[in-house]
Amino acid sequence: MKRCIIYPWNREQKWMIEKCENYCKYEIKSVIPFKNHSEKNGKVIRDDLFEIEKELKEVDILWIVQTDDLLVFSDDILPKIELAVLLGKKVLYTRNVNKKEEKLLKNSVPREQLIFRENQIEYININNTISNIDTPIVMIAGMTKKINKVEYLIRLENALHQQGYKVIVFSDNKEIMGYKYGYWLPTEIEGKCNQSWMMKAFNQYIKRIELQKNPDIILVGIEAGTATFNNRYVEDFGVTAYSVARIARPDYLIFNILFGDYKKEDVYCLDNDIQKIIGEKIDFYNITNETIDVIESENKNRVETMCVNDVFFQNKMDKELQAKDIGKLKEEKDYMRLANQIIDKLSGYAIVQGI
Repeated sequence: MKRCIIYPWNREQKWMIEKCENYCKYEIKSVIPFKNHSEKNGKVIRDDLFEIEKELKEVDILWIVQTDDLLVFSDDILPKIELAVLLGKKVLYTRNVNKKEEKLLKNSVPREQLIFRENQIEYININNTISNIDTPIVMIAGMTKKINKVEYLIRLENALHQQGYKVIVFSDNKEIMGYKYGYWLPTEIEGKCNQSWMMKAFNQYIKRIELQKNPDIILVGIEAGTATFNNRYVEDFGVTAYSVARIARPDYLIFNILFGDYKKEDVYCLDNDIQKIIGEKIDFYNITNETIDVIESENKNRVETMCVNDVFFQNKMDKELQAKDIGKLKEEKDYMRLANQIIDKLSGYAIVQGI
């Protein structure tokens, strides 16, 4: 297995390190927090080029990941990439970039060393048909991309795998490229801007991988949000989630929602709105421990969130929001519980066989 170091690392990615052998395509040798972080443990090294050079010499890949840290590309990221290139290492880039940064990235890294927006859809001869996906599909969508994390997909895949099921994972978040059994669904391909073409491409790509890998379950995650909070906080109106659900109809739908001061009946009220957008009934509501940050959202004209106090969050869940189809996805037992519920439903009307 190839080895990598990750930059910039923060506490949200702790789950990757704890069970990296189950999740990632690569062995994670060490992680580099952004310079404003001070937490240290066995795998964490300082954001210092001298220290990073020593680590890079022992790995194959520098993996640049998406975080909320306010990094300056030219100052905080590019020097590390140039160092990796100088040492002959590959660069896996799954962080968001603007056009200027993308140009700098491609000019700084030889094509053979850069793993960036790597996908197979470009190499498929797309025709004008839609194929039936025969494998049961589990979809994870949610209110906003701020809470639609790859973590949910990968940890659920692992829980289903532990139950003896072969699972492959598709996502429109390019971070999926760094994980085992993960396939990226790019929402933009250069020269292709027609939504109808993209959906046919998604369908035929998923079908091709289904035939190649013969999975028991296909897990599809949509990062793009479905909610429109007001006229200023608009993501994509749920277009991506709706489109993917049309070409790969989910047999089980998990929906991520922001934490709020509501009762069970308030949660269930979401179902009618989501059915209008995605066209499917919600099977499980995942209450996240994040709520909308009104001040930051107003300042930045986009959805921003903040974490809810863990004790308060747990008390609310235990006392007011516990139900078979409502819960949280934080600990391993939460994922195993959900995996069992998924298997129970799919076994009722589909042939789902373990490995």
